[in-house]
Amino acid sequence: MKRFIFGVILISIFSATLYFSISFLNTPVYKIRFNPNGGSKVENILIKENTSLKSLPLPTKENYEFAGWYLDNEPFKLETKITKDYLLEAKWLLKDLPTYKISFDTLNGDTLEPLIKEEGTINNTDLPTPTKEGYTFKYWLYQNKQVTSLLLTHDITLIAFYEKN
Repeated sequence: MKRFIFGVILISIFSATLYFSISFLNTPVYKIRFNPNGGSKVENILIKENTSLKSLPLPTKENYEFAGWYLDNEPFKLETKITKDYLLEAKWLLKDLPTYKISFDTLNGDTLEPLIKEEGTINNTDLPTPTKEGYTFKYWLYQNKQVTSLLLTHDITLIAFYEKN
């Protein structure tokens, strides 16, 4: 009798496993793709039809705050039942960047007002050109090096470099 009951249980388990395997294999699977719009890479997700996502990835982007995933310019809702492939797009909000002061030592040339710039890269084309009688301005120096571009992360003072006429 024990063998009979054991056999019935074993057959029941096998049948249930077979049923769920077949139903799972017959359920369509869809792909959720992500366009991070310049943010960090996000892997695709495969999901069974008529199920919903439990969570969404959180990408990052320098100087931006992630504002969510969007489908056709509408926020994507986690409770959405998946019935096809989707492409979700990241939306970003620009963070307020800290600002820094760039002061100028013109070595007795024109007096230049300091510039206030947001954190980031500045180029020599962003900087004013001073004049000094008897001299031609060549470039700005920072820490005894010619400025072509500079990562601005704190207040700085630039020094004018001239060539005598």
